[in-house]
Amino acid sequence: MSVQVQLGGNEFVDCANIVEVRGEQLLRVAARPLRVTLTTPAGWDEARAVRVVENGLTAGGPDARVLKSEHSVVLLLRGVPVVTAMADPSNMGEIHLRVDLRPLGIQLFDDASGLHVGSNLHTGNRVSNAATAISLG
Repeated sequence: MSVQVQLGGNEFVDCANIVEVRGEQLLRVAARPLRVTLTTPAGWDEARAVRVVENGLTAGGPDARVLKSEHSVVLLLRGVPVVTAMADPSNMGEIHLRVDLRPLGIQLFDDASGLHVGSNLHTGNRVSNAATAISLG
């Protein structure tokens, strides 16, 4: 079964990792059931370090929370959504993703214009069957 992730006007189909930093997985999304994994790299600023493994918060301090339901997962830092994933109830393989990783010190977020990665704007792209869709140095 195919997994399609919609993010900032881009489509990521069957990508094992959505984002990696310095060769380490940062953001992964899986379906059936909806699961989000977000792990800051080893050696990351301890005040900003977060570890969510398949919707379970294992590190992030008292300012981090994961809210989840059957069709959605939200990671909050200091009350601000950092990752929001929503599965389409009629097609659990289609996931709509919103991200704003700036509170983690990573210049990656989406808005109505598209997906902002550093100073670059990406929209209308399709990445499929990639080990990693977006790799940051």
